[in-house]
Amino acid sequence: MKLIQNSLLKKLSLLSFFKSNRDLKTLTQFKPSLIIISGGNWLTIYNRTFFEGIKAALPEVQIVLLNGMSPNYYKVTIEKRIFPFIDRFYTNDILHAQEWMGFGAKSAKMLPVSAIYPQTNSTELERKIDAAFVGSFYEDRHQIFEYLKQNGVDIKVWGSINQKIPTDSLFWSFYQGLANATEIDAIYSSSKIGINTHSVTMPHGGNLRTFEIPLSGCLQMVDTFDRSWFIENQEIVIFENKEELLKKVRFYLDNNELREKIAEAGKKRVLISHTYKNRMETIINESKLY
Repeated sequence: MKLIQNSLLKKLSLLSFFKSNRDLKTLTQFKPSLIIISGGNWLTIYNRTFFEGIKAALPEVQIVLLNGMSPNYYKVTIEKRIFPFIDRFYTNDILHAQEWMGFGAKSAKMLPVSAIYPQTNSTELERKIDAAFVGSFYEDRHQIFEYLKQNGVDIKVWGSINQKIPTDSLFWSFYQGLANATEIDAIYSSSKIGINTHSVTMPHGGNLRTFEIPLSGCLQMVDTFDRSWFIENQEIVIFENKEELLKKVRFYLDNNELREKIAEAGKKRVLISHTYKNRMETIINESKLY
């Protein structure tokens, strides 16, 4: 088994080496003025030498990196090794930007990495589900949804489970399994309310759900978001704890017209302000200032 693992690691290392050299050659020939990199696990195919090579060959190029995770909690460390070569970090949370600056980053700004493709939403479905959630289960997140179910809310949830949930938990009665990217729009388009909760590592910003839910015309109830992204109680609804969430879920289920009005306003907001085209325009325009 060890021989097989070592062989695979050597092959991956060689693939990474050849890809890095090929990409560096391509960039050197193309001579871009701006390079936009999306952070994440895939970035580990590169190393510090690759970014040193870019800056050596193209000293005037700006490199910006998009990263939606807190550097204090994020397990992958490649970003921490290459940050001297990154001209600007964009993050999902103002706190993350401050943390990157604490690591010594040249510049870090809060601009949500997440956004939407308008063409993704093409589903017209009857909204039969009272409330839905799609995401990962950790930090006892499942208990919020159990509380809603115990109090009569027709809730359905999908997602990966990264914690131990007892086999006799009420959770299993409304858990629907995994949902792939192509199913998410249909889930929210079948739901009256989409619930969005965040990890403690993101206290002020937002995740991809923040923009996916309203795109489907579903009312979003969220525990945190940056106030510049949506207008509270007009385009989005916020809650602080499970008791307030239950109260608001009941209220908006009983008030269809108001719920649909806020949901429609939320959809208009993401189509106007939160597309990937918006994000790229902002990054390109800001790059011209540097």
